[in-house]
Amino acid sequence: MNKKKVIIFDRDNTLIEDKGYTYKIKDLKFLPEVVKSLSFLSKKKIKIYIVTNQSGIAKGIYKKKDMFQFHKKMNSILKTHNSKIEKFYYCPHHIKGIVKKYKKKCKCRKPQKMLLDKIKNKNINAKLLMIGDKMTDKIAAQKAKINFFYKKKKFF
Repeated sequence: MNKKKVIIFDRDNTLIEDKGYTYKIKDLKFLPEVVKSLSFLSKKKIKIYIVTNQSGIAKGIYKKKDMFQFHKKMNSILKTHNSKIEKFYYCPHHIKGIVKKYKKKCKCRKPQKMLLDKIKNKNINAKLLMIGDKMTDKIAAQKAKINFFYKKKKFF
């Protein structure tokens, strides 16, 4: 029997353009070939997850509801291409935050592995791969014992 396959993506600058604290729907722009690639993965029955640090919440730049709406829009676009992100795992914390409940050192912010462990536990015996653009993504994957692939800066 074939093992279930899972790909975990970083969000900003891996799937979408990073405009610095990207949370406004008007700023949502998938990187070239991403929608087509995610559609291909879905067609192959590969589950897609996102693990993203969202320190803008702790820093008071935007609220969780803004991020949820942004993620909902991402999935509505992907749905038109027969694809979807199974779940968005996010860390709203930052040690330099100004929103008291999110101002802390946590175990979910990459390079920590807690969010990746949650995905592993939900997908026991699956083959997992993480794709990201930063060293923090790679370190988190290594800590969680998940294969990692760097997303190149430019595809072409």
